[in-house]
Amino acid sequence: MKILFIFENNRKDDYSNQLRLAYDLLKKTSSQVSMCYVDDQEKKQKIYADIVISNSLDSNIQKKIINNKIILIYLEEYKHRKKCDLLIDYKYKKSSKCFTGLKYKINNNKLPLDFISILNVINKLKWDTNFWGYPVYIISTRILTKNILYRIDLLFKNEKVRLLQYLCDCHDRESVILAEKNNFNFKDIRITFECELIDKQYAKLKCDKEFRIAKKSEVKEIQALSKSLYKESRYYFDRNFNKKQVQEFYDQWTYKAIYGTFDDVCFVYCEKQKPVAYCTLKYTDHKQATIGLFGVGGTYSGKGYGKKLINNLLVFLSLKKIKKVLVVTQGRNYRAQRLYQNSGFLTKRTELWYHKWF
Repeated sequence: MKILFIFENNRKDDYSNQLRLAYDLLKKTSSQVSMCYVDDQEKKQKIYADIVISNSLDSNIQKKIINNKIILIYLEEYKHRKKCDLLIDYKYKKSSKCFTGLKYKINNNKLPLDFISILNVINKLKWDTNFWGYPVYIISTRILTKNILYRIDLLFKNEKVRLLQYLCDCHDRESVILAEKNNFNFKDIRITFECELIDKQYAKLKCDKEFRIAKKSEVKEIQALSKSLYKESRYYFDRNFNKKQVQEFYDQWTYKAIYGTFDDVCFVYCEKQKPVAYCTLKYTDHKQATIGLFGVGGTYSGKGYGKKLINNLLVFLSLKKIKKVLVVTQGRNYRAQRLYQNSGFLTKRTELWYHKWF
């Protein structure tokens, strides 16, 4: 989609600086990015863009954007949230439907994690597209508006799309209503847990000898542990997916983690040097880490290996000075939820997965 940055001529503050940094970095990733100043737009009758990114604009330009059903994104103070489709405010520290907090601040000419995908609104999932053999896209905004849906429909008239995924903020009533009215089908509840390591005593402990990084020679052995582990996932719940391919999807994920080409690393917990439980991990910004896949082999389930694996992982990450660990699981996966809760994780947020098939 075409993205237009609009700058105020004389504005100089933290938010205008963030807007300039966002433009300078985003234009490097796409030829669809352009810019202009407020004075230029006041002389024009129409704005030729799918997405406008700016600080707060005067009512005349804002009305022009709304009348043209253009997605409006503000990098601005939280109080302006009702004047746009999407707002990003790195200074606002409370929980919000908007993208808020220091993790959305641009520092040292580097865009925060997922910042580019948020500003693009809709993104093609390259790995998913290559694996399933048809175009798969995702809406990255967590909330839906009529303008977002309108621009997506325009884009898809020229793009052959088979599946559109949408992760919805479950607290935004309007987004849920819009999703269901526009043929998005509910597939899963996504629960994110987090564990703060700063005040924990893990750093004073040592990892068990049975805990280690997976070896490349153990790929098939570790993949075998995952058989039938992911039947609570949205891919199993959605009958449009081939069940054998779903298992292959997770097998590839495991393979890529062991080789460090998707997640960064795969850890295992062993019995007599044989892996009986595993988890994949990705390191993110601000000294955080995210657990990807987590599983205990069927014959070893219920023997405490999951608890041992997660405890050792927290000790390992504490020694690496990681401050926070995140993990995601399905709303229907009660066993995983209890494991994380019993290991010191707290619920961070709940979201809804929707799929729209074309």
